Amino acid sequence: MARQQENLLVKAGFERRAAESSERDLPPHEIVDRWDGENTVYLYADPDGCHCVYAGGTPEYQRYHWLEARENVLREMDGAAINAAAIDDAP
Repeated sequence: MARQQENLLVKAGFERRAAESSERDLPPHEIVDRWDGENTVYLYADPDGCHCVYAGGTPEYQRYHWLEARENVLREMDGAAINAAAIDDAP
């Protein structure tokens, strides 16, 4: 699941970079927001895989949510298709 989330972050335009010392205490595999004095920055820490942080602004965060919603709809559609096929195959 974390790998899929990281792929969506990259597709949304988040930058993958080494974690700064102030970011090492971020909760793992969770998007958190921080104010940098001018803008909101969204951060996602991956201490297990790449040992890095994915960082993006508001446009990237909005795109991430759009992509995540699209993935959920596609998954539901696949599940509905599987269920429909199972019903069609029923005796």
